[in-house]
Amino acid sequence: MNAVEYLDRHWGPRSVWTHLKNKKHRHRLATCASFVRGETFCDVGCAFGHSTEIMASFRSGEWSGAEFSASAVEKARELFPARTWMFFESIDDLDRASGSVDSTVCSEVMEHVEDDALLVRRVIEMARRRAVFSTPSKRVNDPGHLRLYTASALEELFAAWPHRVILDPPFFSIVVDREGKFE
Repeated sequence: MNAVEYLDRHWGPRSVWTHLKNKKHRHRLATCASFVRGETFCDVGCAFGHSTEIMASFRSGEWSGAEFSASAVEKARELFPARTWMFFESIDDLDRASGSVDSTVCSEVMEHVEDDALLVRRVIEMARRRAVFSTPSKRVNDPGHLRLYTASALEELFAAWPHRVILDPPFFSIVVDREGKFE
């Protein structure tokens, strides 16, 4: 099951977004929001926009979302019409948004896509300052997960950029700072 099929066949029909109310997921999203820098932010792989809205409640600024499922973008526009929601046909199409926001967040997406290296590169290229990623640090019973990362696998995946890998069970956070400024 690819990432779009996962969203359209599992996330939507089973109302999986409701798990975002759980303490561990709110903590994950608050953590992601705490790492962004600047005033403009894009949640890449935003699904129906719920995670974007939660992060916006933790960090003020201009939040938008990007998604690879047209039906999910349509639903996000319906649920949260005040925000900008962008549809991208493929991960490679993210290159047209290169340098478009101060920071990007890509939370719980990279474990779902075939070409995680391309996703990471494109999400980093979208950000002028910072790109923030999160992924599970332990196995999850989820039909859309293609892989489980270790800290060493994440270090290897992000080796080309100044970054920090942070373990905060049950998640990893990865912060890429384009200027290598970590406070």
